[in-house]
Amino acid sequence: MIYRRARQLLLCLVMLSLPAQALAQTSAQSQAVKTFAVAPFVVHGPEKYAYFSQGVPSMLATRLTWKDNVQPMDAGQVAQKIKSPVKSAAEAKSALASLGADYLVFGSLTVAGDTASTDVSIIDKAGAVVSKSAQAKINDLLPALETVSNDLAAQVFKRPSQTAQAGQAGRSAPAAGAMTPNPNLVTDQNDPSKPNYLNPNFRYVSGPDTPGAWRSQIMPFANSGMAIGDVAGDGKNQIVIMGEHDIQVFRFSNGQLAPIAQYKLSPGVLLVKVNILPQEGGRGGLIVVTGYREREPRSSILRLEGGKIVPVVADIKYYFNVVNIPPSFKPTLVVSKGEEKNVFQRGVYKAVVNGSKVELGDEISLPAKTNAMNFAYLPESGGYKIIVADLNDRLNVYSGGKELQTRSEDKYCGSGIGLLYDELMPSMYHPTEDDLESFYYVPLRILPVDIAGNGKYSVLVSKNISVASVIFQNFRAFSQGEVHSLFWDGVGLNLQWKTRRIKGTITDYALADFDNSGKKSLVVSINTTPGATGFAQRKTIVLAYSLDSESMVKGGGAYGNMEEANP
Repeated sequence: MIYRRARQLLLCLVMLSLPAQALAQTSAQSQAVKTFAVAPFVVHGPEKYAYFSQGVPSMLATRLTWKDNVQPMDAGQVAQKIKSPVKSAAEAKSALASLGADYLVFGSLTVAGDTASTDVSIIDKAGAVVSKSAQAKINDLLPALETVSNDLAAQVFKRPSQTAQAGQAGRSAPAAGAMTPNPNLVTDQNDPSKPNYLNPNFRYVSGPDTPGAWRSQIMPFANSGMAIGDVAGDGKNQIVIMGEHDIQVFRFSNGQLAPIAQYKLSPGVLLVKVNILPQEGGRGGLIVVTGYREREPRSSILRLEGGKIVPVVADIKYYFNVVNIPPSFKPTLVVSKGEEKNVFQRGVYKAVVNGSKVELGDEISLPAKTNAMNFAYLPESGGYKIIVADLNDRLNVYSGGKELQTRSEDKYCGSGIGLLYDELMPSMYHPTEDDLESFYYVPLRILPVDIAGNGKYSVLVSKNISVASVIFQNFRAFSQGEVHSLFWDGVGLNLQWKTRRIKGTITDYALADFDNSGKKSLVVSINTTPGATGFAQRKTIVLAYSLDSESMVKGGGAYGNMEEANP
């Protein structure tokens, strides 16, 4: 009897202690989370690299974060306490005390020529300092900083290496409801912590029945561009395809593209860019078409009315584009004036359509050599970057103050459409000795997007993969290419994800609800490339890739149909 009561009492005590143990465990876990701050870096070098003072800390804050263990302090709170770079361990200890964090990261960056050397240190509350150094070419600075941050995280925070984390993740059971990434999109293959199939070094090629991709019928004409939006004013999106000399409007119907209307421009006008300018009041968007004839711009603005395309503004001597302009980032008509020898006059202007006229507004403050068709704004917290495609198909990234911050090594946005200019103009790219005429190739669109809807923007661009392009008069054709999603990491543009290789010449792309399903897809228009002898036999195909943006918002290992390379 006594034994039974003792056993019951012991059981009660155990049951009563469980909530307290759970609470204590939760409290211990909460207390175990450490915090760190990153101070602005000291930068020694040319003034144009001053942005590294904030760019490097932003990158380090991301790379040093260890979920549920070590978290960065809010950047705004750090900025209030630390107004200038920390130059010594004594300053760092004082700054750390004012912040109340567990660690402070500080350091310096020295730029000499095309080489950068960096020193990164972490100090704790006791005043112990651990430092790491690295030296690399400017274009290789990001990988060097990543190596330094990984070494510091392992030594100071005791964070396992990425390889160890990947092995542990591989032994864990998959999360309930986990989705398979769209096999047509390739994520960062150098990160072993990302999901893979048989081996992270294998690249998987999608087959004809791969889900997540749609392909239109083959259309018997070559295209020069595409835009997607509501041009009919019916609340649904239509697909506008620009041929060499005509505009066609399609709608998605029964799994294919059904034609609605066609408008033929003068055979002497080469069409080079098409956009849709949204209109207020439920009206259909305007179709903005840029053309070129005899070294002059010949552009038009069209409208779809009653199932027919009619001109609003015809044959005007401006180069047009539609760009999301800050601070509202609303689609805005922008204009460059033509110039016979050098293609463009200096200056890009805002413009509005007033009846049958286009009225120019204020000039936009942009870097030199920017024209209406080669730039875009990339929104970011508290401001924006200006991205400009140069004559060599490289992306130049400028601050909002027009200060050059980086230039891509890879070539992007290369198109097949060339505009003739005078080869003797010294400000333009010099042709080869075999060239009798020179061409300015109009870049494909630089497309800023917020796929997850969380205010974090990336930029979609094309990348030609061909070893050699086929050149025919003022056209270039590439046998294959990819669409890349790039993001600003504080130092440069970094790859987030990309499509599998697309057979054909990419002519345009959009992030749009092309099939009116309520979900946006990556839509790509291409021309088939039968080779130099069959250049005139090029055909048009439109591809669409589904994107699981909901999984991106949730975070987690696999993002359904797409995955961030560096979340």
